[in-house]
Amino acid sequence: MQRISKLSSDQDTLYPFWHGGIIKHFGLYTFQKKGLELEVQKNNDLIEFKLKNKKGKILVRSPKNLTIYEKWSIYLDKKSNIWLHSSDIGNLEWICNKDSYQKRILKDGDEELAGIPEEFKMEIEP
Repeated sequence: MQRISKLSSDQDTLYPFWHGGIIKHFGLYTFQKKGLELEVQKNNDLIEFKLKNKKGKILVRSPKNLTIYEKWSIYLDKKSNIWLHSSDIGNLEWICNKDSYQKRILKDGDEELAGIPEEFKMEIEP
């Protein structure tokens, strides 16, 4: 993974005043209010993302098998939870607990799916 200051030309979109919500494009998303930075990059055939705090500590890393060939989107909700939808690996959530995150796999029919933010739910439903 490249350093933020050296994003490749097709991935150099910066979003310095991002306030959370849906991500479907590569770039650097800065959520200043929460002191978070989300870097989303293409690395060969894979999508890689890292969520960092204001000190640069990596809080969340993308799964290793997230490909560019399937539909994908990432969502940061108001509680700083990260939601991931990928047609090839399914739905994941990273729950924010102060300065750490706990990963959870969401399966169709799970009660936890009821907690998906409405805006994101509309994005991932066929």
